[in-house]
Amino acid sequence: MPPPTLQLCGLTVRRGKQTVLNDVSVALQSGEIVALVGPNGAGKTTLLEAALGAVPLAAGGIQIDGSAVRTFAQRARAFAYLAGESEPTPEIRVSALVEATSARTDANWAAELRERLGIDALSTALAGALSRGEQRRLLLFETL
Repeated sequence: MPPPTLQLCGLTVRRGKQTVLNDVSVALQSGEIVALVGPNGAGKTTLLEAALGAVPLAAGGIQIDGSAVRTFAQRARAFAYLAGESEPTPEIRVSALVEATSARTDANWAAELRERLGIDALSTALAGALSRGEQRRLLLFETL
């Protein structure tokens, strides 16, 4: 088996004197789909925020393709994060958002992702007229 693409190694996060994540390790291969499941307050969001660099680590580290990730810029190149509260600007047409996003990334990757997310079928709509699920797919595309 090839080495993991992403490794979270012994992540520990403290908020004040309270440890909210304690020595959590995860190894993921490219293409794997993983669900993080647990009750409210179990640390699911904190784990994601720690991986993204949005909360400071008390201990542990992150590796991508075997190399340590230490800076926010390194994380930004590797991760895309879509917060639950995110919404697209309601007055903008989907085609304008797609065009702006496609202009800053690889054209083949953008086309493949548009197809996989079913974005092209929404192109004439205003973002505010989309269903919640359609908005989430559009926002996911925008994280390219």
